Amino acid sequence: MGMAGDTHRHAPIEEAVEACRRAVARYHTPRSQVLVIRERMPGLNAYIDAERGHRYQASKLKKHWTEIVAFQARRQGLQSVRHYPVTVRCDWYEENRRRDVDNVRFAIKFVLDGLQAAGVIESDGQRHVAGLEDGFYVDSDDPRVVVTIVEAGE
Repeated sequence: MGMAGDTHRHAPIEEAVEACRRAVARYHTPRSQVLVIRERMPGLNAYIDAERGHRYQASKLKKHWTEIVAFQARRQGLQSVRHYPVTVRCDWYEENRRRDVDNVRFAIKFVLDGLQAAGVIESDGQRHVAGLEDGFYVDSDDPRVVVTIVEAGE
């Protein structure tokens, strides 16, 4: 058998190796999940007002919004993260431009705590969350927060 026979004999092995590479690439590609919260979340000013209003009001506000995020995460079928750390991106759609972006972004606390309560992320500490990204938009007809969780590729 000459060289042609050797080439023919190795073709199935090369195909198998290529199939393994494709499978590994799919497995190691970062996975992302999206959560949509179809409400305008409270900002820092609302939280400060709650703290000043009544002793436990701010705690109730935090608990309420953390539970809403956790409920929506479960309802929308988010799964537990497999590969850490994650990057969490929040696209904040506001009714108008009245609130400052830092005031709006304060609700990230409720988002991360809700994801943790739902079992989507283990923790919101730096070992599990590598970064936060934001976008701020106006949609007067549909204020919402779109949360994208991107897992680290291995």
